[in-house]
Amino acid sequence: MIPIYNTAYHPNCYSFGILFAIQNFVAGHKGVTEEEAKAWARELRDRGARGEYSFSLNRYLFAAIKS
Repeated sequence: MIPIYNTAYHPNCYSFGILFAIQNFVAGHKGVTEEEAKAWARELRDRGARGEYSFSLNRYLFAAIKS
């Protein structure tokens, strides 16, 4: 497992760069409106400004041997 953990919201963090992509992806999917997606992203940015931000993502690396 290769974890990514951001304790702040700023341009040098993984979550900073992917927030806009997630916002655009979820808008229009599974009943999420564009305004709801924008409000979600705005809340995360606001939390970052208040020092209340946390982001965690676990990535997994698999190795296999072909026999």
